[in-house]
Amino acid sequence: MVFELLKWIKLKTVELDDRLFPNSVQEMRLLMGNFKTFRTVEKPPKYREKGIIEAHFFHIRTKQQTNHQRPYLPPEGRTLQDLEKEWVSLEKAEHSRGKALQQELLRLERVEQLVQRFLKKAALRVAYLESMREITSKQDVGRPDNLEQFEAAARKLEAIETDMLPRGTHFKALSEMAAEIKKENYYDQDQITKTQRDIAQQWQDLLSQLQRQRQSLKVTQEDLVLLRDIDTVVEELKELQLWKAGVYRQQYKFEFSVAIE
Repeated sequence: MVFELLKWIKLKTVELDDRLFPNSVQEMRLLMGNFKTFRTVEKPPKYREKGIIEAHFFHIRTKQQTNHQRPYLPPEGRTLQDLEKEWVSLEKAEHSRGKALQQELLRLERVEQLVQRFLKKAALRVAYLESMREITSKQDVGRPDNLEQFEAAARKLEAIETDMLPRGTHFKALSEMAAEIKKENYYDQDQITKTQRDIAQQWQDLLSQLQRQRQSLKVTQEDLVLLRDIDTVVEELKELQLWKAGVYRQQYKFEFSVAIE
């Protein structure tokens, strides 16, 4: 009886000292339920069994003293002192595990809350990116034919950049949240990391698209300015030619009038 109880105590002490906890709230709550079952269902009968053993030993010792018999000495490792020592270890392990389970559950619940915030913010970032892609794609349709159209396109692009660029901190914050979730060893951290990387890549693609549009507008501006300058020179040449033609006509008239006289 003592041997079986000691065996059970040692086995349970090892189990209670285990700190390889699951990394999901659902599994952790199941573990908490198992621990509660141990405390309320499994342990009480063993505690009563321990009391019975102690009472039995006390009864035997009292009877031996009454009969002036030599006291019974249990085998080494199975004495009441050994039983009490192992039981104290069991209760310490139980207390420690209860505290560890509670702390781990609270940590996992905080991580789960962080994950929910991440998913909410990720959805907002994705919606924003889709909206901005639709807007910026319209910038790629057609090329300004004159400086007035160029200035309108440049103002629109500047407005887009003014709205977008400050939002870089939002995407950085999302990346930091994903890193924190990974650090906390969230059970679905791979999916969180994938989501964050996809969003970060879409953000970088959008920034690159803006850069290309800015560069394209710069080239267009240079071309339009050059064409304007060419048109100006052409008009000046036309005016010069008209002036020369007028001078020639005046000179011809003068020479003709002189010849007549």
